[in-house]
Amino acid sequence: MSFNTIKEEFEAYRDKCLKHCYETCKDWDVRNHLEQRIDDPLQSNNLLVRTETLLEAGYKEGDEVWWWNTPKSWWKNLHGSAGYCIIRDGEVFWTRVVQEN
Repeated sequence: MSFNTIKEEFEAYRDKCLKHCYETCKDWDVRNHLEQRIDDPLQSNNLLVRTETLLEAGYKEGDEVWWWNTPKSWWKNLHGSAGYCIIRDGEVFWTRVVQEN
């Protein structure tokens, strides 16, 4: 098998993967994957949500902190992620990914 053939096959495979990722993720919005609201996040014992991190991110009274997680099918296909975010006035203000595969 020649170098050019290998290169062409690789490029075709790469393009197929990129197209799949784009189609899967193009409409992705963290707000569609909120799983659990973290009540009183500055007093939370949750090791993933650190008070210093929230304050550095600009957290203020009235913001909501949520745990989010991509669908199981994404984890199965090795592009899952999870984390937490700050929602301010109904919009995602800040997000942090803490798990990926």
